[in-house]
Parts: sequence; C-alpha cells; structure tokens
Amino acid sequence: MSAQLHASFVKRFAGGTSIQVENLQTPADPRITVLFGASGCGKTTVLRCLAGLERPDAGRIAFDGQIWSDAEKHVFLPARARDIGFVPQDYGLFPHLTAERNVAYGLCQMAPRQRHLRVAETLEWIGLHGLAKRLPRELSGGQQQRVALARAMARRPRLLLLDEPLSALDAPTRQGLRRELRGWLRHFAIPTLLVTHDRQEAVALGDHLVVMHDGRVIQQGLLHEVFSRPGNLEVAGILAVETIQPGQLVDCADGLATIAVNGMRLIAMAEDLPVGTRDVFVCIRAEDVMLSIGEDAHASARNRLPGIVRDLTRDGALVRVELDCKFPLLALLTRQACQELSLAPGVAVHAVVKAQKIHLIAQA
Repeated sequence: MSAQLHASFVKRFAGGTSIQVENLQTPADPRITVLFGASGCGKTTVLRCLAGLERPDAGRIAFDGQIWSDAEKHVFLPARARDIGFVPQDYGLFPHLTAERNVAYGLCQMAPRQRHLRVAETLEWIGLHGLAKRLPRELSGGQQQRVALARAMARRPRLLLLDEPLSALDAPTRQGLRRELRGWLRHFAIPTLLVTHDRQEAVALGDHLVVMHDGRVIQQGLLHEVFSRPGNLEVAGILAVETIQPGQLVDCADGLATIAVNGMRLIAMAEDLPVGTRDVFVCIRAEDVMLSIGEDAHASARNRLPGIVRDLTRDGALVRVELDCKFPLLALLTRQACQELSLAPGVAVHAVVKAQKIHLIAQA
C-alpha cells in the first residue's frame, strides 16, 4: 500500500455549522501538502479529525491502507494509535520539561542509549545545539517552535500534521524558519500536511495544495497548477489573484482565445474553456506582468497593453504598481526595476503578459 491519505467525512457542530470534506487526498510520496484557506474556513478542524483529536460524525478516513475512522462501521482509532506527529498552533510544550526532555517524551519505548542519540541528533539537525537543558520559558518563540517540531519529527511518524506552525512568530523569524522548515521536512522524508492561511508560506513550503472555503475542499492538486489555474472564481479570490476582470470571448482558434476586456483585446490559452463559453473572468497574477517603456521591448509577446501608472506601493522588497490599461491591472516589480524604468504616477508604459500566463474562468 502507498502511504496515501484518503478522507471524506463530515464534522457537525452545535448551531448547525459543519465541515464537509469530500475526497481529500495526499500524494503517495513524502511530499508536503498544504491545507490552505482563510481563517475560520475549517482547516484546523480537518487537521484535528485527521489526528484523531476530533471524531467525525459521518464518513471515512484512511491512511496507508489502515482505517482511522469509519462512522458507518463505528471504527475510530485514537491519536495514539495512528502513529502521527502533531504540532498545534501553541506548540504544546511541557513547561516543566527541558528542550531535550520535551523531544524525548514520545520516545519512551526506545532503549535509553538509542533515545539519547535520537534526541541529540534531532536537536543538532534542527539548530538547537547547546539549548538542550533550557526550559521553554528560557527559549525564544522561534526556539520553542523548533523544539515542538523536533519532538514531532524525532519519532519518525508515518504522517506529520502541522497547524499554522509559523503563525505565532515575528516576520523576520518566520521568514528564516520557513526556509529551514522545508529543508528539515525533506531531510526526514515524512509525509506532511500543513495548515496555513499565508500565501507566501504555502508557496515556499508546499508541493501539493488543498484549498478550503466555508468548511469544504473546493480544489486540490499540485501547488503550481492550482495557483496558476484556479478552478473557479472562489478559488481565484482565496489565492489572491491580483487582477480578475470580466471579459467576452471574441474568437477561439488553434488553442488560443481572443478576449475583449473593456475595449482591450487579450490573447489567452483556451484549453480550459467549456464548449459554448461566451463570458469569462480573466485572471492575471501581478508577478506575471512585465512593464516596458517604448514599443520594441518584448516585441514577440502576444499581449502588449498600453497603460498609465496610477500608483506605486511598497510591498516588502517589491513594489506593487497599479496600472490603468482601460481596466485595472496590477504588476509586481523589484525596486530596482521601478527605478530603471523611472516609474511614477502618470508615466505611460506597456504592460506585457504572455498568453499562457492569462487564465480564463468561464462565467456561470
């Protein structure tokens, strides 16, 4: 059997709300699956049901051929029988135990020498060398997070579940730990399901993406495919596609669609459009928009839209450039690129977008 998670279940709450998961699946190899959606959409409840901390009211959960929960057959394995690693949002460290004793807590069945070596190895790998004897209150937030991750991974569980693992950290610590976390998960080769509402975190950590909204899974697949080709307007909004504009299909030939958007013509790939589509939503990510001054730059591109810069806003190391191309269009550039182009409100530019970077969603 492949180490794959299959889950279709319902969890109901007092007051009538419910979480309804249909055909949630993770890859068979040890990849990182990101459960993504806005706060309150049900991600943590799904994770707790998978961990055995909540009991679904209907449906079935199975991993690696083992039934974890089957409401119809009255089967429910508790968390301790699922061989998982679980890291909650608040880390869940024992305040009276040192870092090394927290990590060793789940290794009680190992021989003392083997347990000591495993703890030391894990603490060393995760960057906690020299901090083994400290209590949680003597550690920074980032160090406490490392201890929580080390404790979950030291057991080499069959599945690792992480609930917003970096959300409690300040931005610089979160950014640094994000880079390291993917390396650790790759090193330990443990299939991982990670909950986050942070798009940057999802992109930096994930291989597979599951999008949730209002208690339901609404799209899943390889991360880059879901981000570049959202299945509907709801998913596009959740994934924060910067430009979403209504348009009309003018022509479709040789796999290319010509779309009219407020008087402008755009060329896009037509492969995802149902037969008979006339009205569409045009989705363009800001990072896929290039800007140029003059007529000759990017001459081979199919979409070269004349526009006017309306505003520039700093976004960390990048700059968000608001354009008027007869419809609002957002570009994301480096500060250096903005300086080289001498961008400022009122400057005339050409926005260049490749046809394969424009995603079309048929209007219902």
